[in-house]
Amino acid sequence: MKYILITLLFISTGLTLNSDNNHYRVRLNIIVFLDGKIIKTRGHFEYKNRKNQINQIPFEGTIGEMHLKKNDYNTLKDLKLKDSLCLVINHIPFSNDDIEVYKGKIFYPNSIFNDFTVIRITNLNKRKNNYYFGISTPSVITPFIPQEYNMFEVYEDD
Repeated sequence: MKYILITLLFISTGLTLNSDNNHYRVRLNIIVFLDGKIIKTRGHFEYKNRKNQINQIPFEGTIGEMHLKKNDYNTLKDLKLKDSLCLVINHIPFSNDDIEVYKGKIFYPNSIFNDFTVIRITNLNKRKNNYYFGISTPSVITPFIPQEYNMFEVYEDD
Protein backbone atom coordinates (compact mmCIF):
# COMPACT_ATOMS: atom_id res chain seq x y z
CA MET A 1 0.00 0.00 0.00
CA LYS A 2 2.86 2.34 0.87
CA TYR A 3 4.44 1.83 -2.56
CA ILE A 4 1.15 2.51 -4.31
CA LEU A 5 0.74 5.83 -2.46
CA ILE A 6 4.30 6.88 -3.27
CA THR A 7 3.82 5.93 -6.95
CA LEU A 8 0.56 7.90 -7.12
CA LEU A 9 2.29 10.90 -5.51
CA PHE A 10 5.06 10.84 -8.15
CA ILE A 11 2.57 10.46 -11.00
CA SER A 12 0.39 13.34 -9.77
CA THR A 13 3.45 15.57 -9.26
CA GLY A 14 4.66 14.77 -12.79
CA LEU A 15 1.27 15.55 -14.29
CA THR A 16 1.12 18.85 -12.45
CA LEU A 17 4.58 19.86 -13.68
CA ASN A 18 3.88 18.80 -17.26
CA SER A 19 0.54 20.58 -17.41
CA ASP A 20 2.10 23.96 -16.66
CA ASN A 21 2.92 25.13 -20.19
CA ASN A 22 3.77 28.59 -18.93
CA HIS A 23 7.21 27.54 -17.68
CA TYR A 24 8.16 25.60 -20.78
CA ARG A 25 10.41 27.69 -23.01
CA VAL A 26 10.32 27.74 -26.80
CA ARG A 27 13.14 29.11 -28.95
CA LEU A 28 12.84 31.20 -32.07
CA ASN A 29 15.84 31.31 -34.39
CA ILE A 30 16.23 35.09 -34.57
CA ILE A 31 19.59 36.84 -34.92
CA VAL A 32 19.82 40.56 -34.22
CA PHE A 33 22.49 42.73 -35.82
CA LEU A 34 22.97 46.23 -34.44
CA ASP A 35 25.25 48.36 -36.62
CA GLY A 36 26.67 45.20 -38.18
CA LYS A 37 27.40 43.40 -34.89
CA ILE A 38 25.50 40.49 -33.38
CA ILE A 39 23.99 41.36 -30.00
CA LYS A 40 22.23 39.60 -27.13
CA THR A 41 18.67 40.83 -26.81
CA ARG A 42 15.85 41.28 -24.38
CA GLY A 43 12.51 42.87 -25.04
CA HIS A 44 9.00 42.03 -26.10
CA PHE A 45 6.63 41.58 -29.00
CA GLU A 46 3.59 43.87 -29.22
CA TYR A 47 0.33 42.95 -30.91
CA LYS A 48 -3.27 44.11 -30.80
CA ASN A 49 -5.87 41.70 -29.45
CA ARG A 50 -9.47 41.43 -30.65
CA LYS A 51 -10.49 44.37 -28.42
CA ASN A 52 -7.83 46.51 -30.14
CA GLN A 53 -5.72 46.64 -26.96
CA ILE A 54 -1.95 46.35 -27.16
CA ASN A 55 -0.57 43.21 -25.50
CA GLN A 56 3.07 42.43 -24.84
CA ILE A 57 4.89 39.10 -25.02
CA PRO A 58 8.27 39.26 -23.27
CA PHE A 59 11.31 37.36 -24.48
CA GLU A 60 14.89 36.88 -23.45
CA GLY A 61 17.53 36.27 -26.01
CA THR A 62 20.90 34.74 -26.40
CA ILE A 63 22.96 35.19 -29.51
CA GLY A 64 20.82 33.79 -32.30
CA GLU A 65 17.79 32.79 -30.24
CA MET A 66 14.80 34.33 -28.52
CA HIS A 67 13.19 32.39 -25.68
CA LEU A 68 9.44 32.60 -25.08
CA LYS A 69 6.96 30.86 -22.83
CA LYS A 70 5.05 28.12 -24.62
CA ASN A 71 1.69 29.91 -24.22
CA ASP A 72 3.17 33.14 -25.64
CA TYR A 73 4.64 31.21 -28.57
CA ASN A 74 1.21 29.76 -29.32
CA THR A 75 -0.32 33.25 -29.14
CA LEU A 76 2.17 34.50 -31.75
CA LYS A 77 1.49 31.45 -33.92
CA ASP A 78 -2.24 32.26 -33.84
CA LEU A 79 -1.76 35.77 -35.25
CA LYS A 80 -3.22 36.27 -38.69
CA LEU A 81 -1.35 37.63 -41.68
CA LYS A 82 -3.16 40.98 -41.43
CA ASP A 83 -2.42 41.36 -37.68
CA SER A 84 0.06 43.97 -36.56
CA LEU A 85 3.21 42.74 -34.80
CA CYS A 86 6.02 44.92 -33.47
CA LEU A 87 9.35 43.84 -32.07
CA VAL A 88 10.78 45.98 -29.25
CA ILE A 89 14.44 45.31 -28.45
CA ASN A 90 16.17 46.63 -25.34
CA HIS A 91 19.94 46.79 -25.74
CA ILE A 92 22.45 47.70 -23.04
CA PRO A 93 25.78 48.68 -24.62
CA PHE A 94 29.02 47.63 -22.94
CA SER A 95 30.19 51.22 -22.62
CA ASN A 96 27.38 52.48 -20.37
CA ASP A 97 24.26 51.41 -18.52
CA ASP A 98 21.77 53.35 -20.66
CA ILE A 99 19.19 51.15 -22.33
CA GLU A 100 18.76 51.68 -26.05
CA VAL A 101 15.26 50.80 -27.25
CA TYR A 102 14.61 49.83 -30.87
CA LYS A 103 11.11 49.19 -32.20
CA GLY A 104 10.23 47.80 -35.61
CA LYS A 105 7.13 46.54 -37.33
CA ILE A 106 7.08 42.99 -38.65
CA PHE A 107 4.70 43.11 -41.61
CA TYR A 108 4.15 39.36 -41.85
CA PRO A 109 3.90 37.91 -38.31
CA ASN A 110 4.36 34.33 -39.47
CA SER A 111 7.78 35.20 -40.95
CA ILE A 112 9.42 34.93 -37.51
CA PHE A 113 8.74 31.18 -37.58
CA ASN A 114 10.94 30.53 -40.63
CA ASP A 115 14.16 28.54 -40.37
CA PHE A 116 15.94 31.77 -39.55
CA THR A 117 15.18 35.44 -39.11
CA VAL A 118 17.78 38.20 -39.24
CA ILE A 119 16.89 41.58 -37.74
CA ARG A 120 19.09 44.38 -39.10
CA ILE A 121 19.17 47.60 -37.07
CA THR A 122 21.29 50.45 -38.35
CA ASN A 123 21.65 53.68 -36.40
CA LEU A 124 21.33 56.63 -38.77
CA ASN A 125 21.51 59.35 -36.11
CA LYS A 126 21.84 58.16 -32.50
CA ARG A 127 21.24 61.59 -30.97
CA LYS A 128 17.87 61.86 -32.69
CA ASN A 129 17.04 58.16 -32.12
CA ASN A 130 16.82 57.68 -35.87
CA TYR A 131 17.47 54.14 -37.06
CA TYR A 132 16.58 51.69 -39.82
CA PHE A 133 14.89 48.40 -38.89
CA GLY A 134 15.24 45.69 -41.53
CA ILE A 135 14.32 42.03 -41.56
CA SER A 136 15.58 39.10 -43.63
CA THR A 137 13.97 35.66 -43.71
CA PRO A 138 13.68 33.01 -46.42
CA SER A 139 10.24 34.45 -47.28
CA VAL A 140 10.52 38.19 -46.51
CA ILE A 141 13.38 40.62 -47.08
CA THR A 142 13.10 44.34 -46.48
CA PRO A 143 15.32 46.51 -48.68
CA PHE A 144 18.95 47.05 -47.74
CA ILE A 145 19.96 50.69 -47.46
CA PRO A 146 23.39 52.14 -48.32
CA GLN A 147 24.06 53.08 -44.66
CA GLU A 148 23.79 49.47 -43.49
CA TYR A 149 26.95 47.79 -42.33
CA ASN A 150 28.29 44.92 -44.39
CA MET A 151 27.72 41.88 -42.22
CA PHE A 152 29.57 39.47 -44.50
CA GLU A 153 33.01 39.68 -46.01
CA VAL A 154 33.50 38.86 -49.66
CA TYR A 155 36.60 36.85 -50.52
CA GLU A 156 37.87 36.98 -54.05
CA ASP A 157 40.23 34.47 -55.62
CA ASP A 158 43.48 35.94 -56.85
